[in-house]
Amino acid sequence: MEAIIYTSNSGSAAKYAEMLSHELHLPTYNLKGAKQKVPAGAEVIYLGWIMAGKIKGYSKASGKYNIKAENLNEIIRWYNRQK
Repeated sequence: MEAIIYTSNSGSAAKYAEMLSHELHLPTYNLKGAKQKVPAGAEVIYLGWIMAGKIKGYSKASGKYNIKAENLNEIIRWYNRQK
């Protein structure tokens, strides 16, 4: 896993991304900033806000990165496998 990438509207996803970053020792970038920092195809965790039942920014992020976890249950399972 190379990074945590997020899209945030109210700031909550950004805060969760920062908390995960601290715990997992991975860099955190917003989706726009990740373009210069994270290579295409990299394995990432993606966090985004939800609107109309969809995770905002997910389709754009999944087109560029290999998203390994995008919801809390997947993140927890991935984290537990790393221990």
